[in-house]
Amino acid sequence: MIYGMYIKTESSFQVVEVIKGSSLVPGSILKVATPGGTIAFPDGTSAETTTPEAKRLEVGRSYALFLAQNRQPPGVAPPTERVYLPLLAGQGIFELRKGGVISGGRDIDLVKQENDNTSVEAFLAKLRKLKLAGGR
Repeated sequence: MIYGMYIKTESSFQVVEVIKGSSLVPGSILKVATPGGTIAFPDGTSAETTTPEAKRLEVGRSYALFLAQNRQPPGVAPPTERVYLPLLAGQGIFELRKGGVISGGRDIDLVKQENDNTSVEAFLAKLRKLKLAGGR
C-alpha cells in the first residue's frame, strides 16, 4: 500500500482489549500500517522498501499497540477503511511473548529499556494502572 510517497505494509488484527481510547472495541478488526514492504505496479514492475530497524508485525503473534489514526496528506484520497499507525514508529509496538515483552523501539529508547523482557502480566498491569490513574 502506498501512503503519499511511502510504501507501508498493512496488517489486520482482532482487538482483544482496549486500555485507552474509544474508537475501537474488543472483537473488532483493526488495520495497522507499518513502514516498508513491496508494491506491484500494473506494468509488472515493483518497488520495495526495507526498514531493518522497524519492528515487523507477524501473523499469529500478540501485540500491545499504541496507535494513532492515519491522516492522509492534503490531496491524497483517504483509505476506504480506518488505518492506524504505531506511535513514534516502532516505539508503539510491544510484542507479547511467553518469555516477556519485546519492544519495537530502538535500543536507545527509554521505553524499550524499561519494558523489554518484562513479563506480559506485569506490563499489562502497568498499563491498566496508568489508565486508572488518568495517565497517558
